[in-house]
Amino acid sequence: MRREAQARCGGNGEETGCGVSTWMPPVDLYETTDAFVLKAELPGLKKDNSHVEVHDRTLTLRGERTHETETNDEHYQRWERTYGSFQRVFTLPTTVDADKIQASFKDGIPELQQPKHETAQPKQIVVQS
Repeated sequence: MRREAQARCGGNGEETGCGVSTWMPPVDLYETTDAFVLKAELPGLKKDNSHVEVHDRTLTLRGERTHETETNDEHYQRWERTYGSFQRVFTLPTTVDADKIQASFKDGIPELQQPKHETAQPKQIVVQS
């Protein structure tokens, strides 16, 4: 049945509304005094279906949302939710301490706490005459 759905969607399954395209979950990224915080909306996704990876200064959030149950495509009246894999890539600021990033997952919202490096106190320099 999947091939028939793809044929109705232009053959490649990538058209909007066909339910088989790659999707991009929305994210919020904000800064606090001691960290950057990233939250993504992943409704219906289980923690085990999402992955977070840090390499150099690049943070990657990826995963996949699959159908809950298999059904014949011709029984759908409307197919608006998007399924498939996703990947979001973010460049971390140089102030982030990548070794201390922590992630939590609650109600389909992963939250990544990206602590900033402890900054050195300003050092006063005496000017010689």
